[in-house]
Amino acid sequence: MTLPMNGSLTRRALGIGALAGGAAAVGLLGGCGSDKRKVSGSAPDKVTYLTSFGLNGREGYAHVANAKGFFAGAGLDVQIRAGAAADSNNSLIASGKAQFAAVDSSGAFIRYANKSGKGVDKGFQVVAGIHQRTLMSLISLDLWGITSPRGLEGRKVAGVAGSAIEKMWPAYARLAGVDAQKVHWQHAEATELPGLLATGQVVAVALFALAAGGVEKVAQGSRAVVLGYDEYLGDLFGNVLICSETLAAGNPDLVRRFTGALLNGLVYAVSNPGESARILKQAVPTTDVAVAAGELERMRNYILPPAGHPVGYLDMAAAARMVASLQSNGLIDSFEPETLIRHEFLDDAPTLAGGARPVPSGSAR
Repeated sequence: MTLPMNGSLTRRALGIGALAGGAAAVGLLGGCGSDKRKVSGSAPDKVTYLTSFGLNGREGYAHVANAKGFFAGAGLDVQIRAGAAADSNNSLIASGKAQFAAVDSSGAFIRYANKSGKGVDKGFQVVAGIHQRTLMSLISLDLWGITSPRGLEGRKVAGVAGSAIEKMWPAYARLAGVDAQKVHWQHAEATELPGLLATGQVVAVALFALAAGGVEKVAQGSRAVVLGYDEYLGDLFGNVLICSETLAAGNPDLVRRFTGALLNGLVYAVSNPGESARILKQAVPTTDVAVAAGELERMRNYILPPAGHPVGYLDMAAAARMVASLQSNGLIDSFEPETLIRHEFLDDAPTLAGGARPVPSGSAR
């Protein structure tokens, strides 16, 4: 299915016409290993989706998928909830309180194969990629004179406790030539971080690179300086979509339908950032439309898949390099990416008109 970046949608993407049918409608969890299909006209499946973090512009594609009818067209009634950092999303997936969640891929890999063996979680699967490269970064302001990672030594940085950005800090610091022990981390709520930076209580905050516009709004006239982790950790994916292993095995059709609908919302959102930001504001009144639109527009280049594949596809050679990179930095034990990443749920995922970004071949410096 081709979904041009101007936002025009195919008949299939809109969910018009009958969905692939089976003998009867199925519940949220089918029998293990079954491949039951949703019957057209039956009651929608109710699922809960967790954003990666909060309900900001870069997470707005889920609300776009809802407002544009992608979820309804796939036979789904989706509750969208604000996700949180650290292990919160995985915990809610494991407990069955949510069925799908976006999480940072580095954090997911670490949870799946933690080097220490403590807190290892094998109960989830990655069913699609959201970003083809990491969005992790440290954001400063030109006020504080930070022009490179080395400028952070002897100064304070703030982040959300347990975030993947902090977990990856030692690896990033080592590759950037920074003494990680000379940078002092403090913890705060995500909503507090821009204010701490603007008032000089810290000189950088741990946020996704796309948050730079929101940081500048709080700083009122100062320009953001983004220290992207992808400069030194080029083998990391960004956010990925996960569900429980039980759901993937027990109701693969539900996983396919949700994955396709969410990814169609993602492509529509980055293709139509202004409209999508207004959609998000209708759902989340505190949304700053200009900031949200800017985040979605900048996110376009992060979602472009390997050539010849749909949005959401994660190149397995790149995944193997990511495993090797995390292992070399002492964060995980080695594992085969095929045990975690699944591609069979991308049947309804969109492709992009005009080509796609080649798979990166470089390794972490």
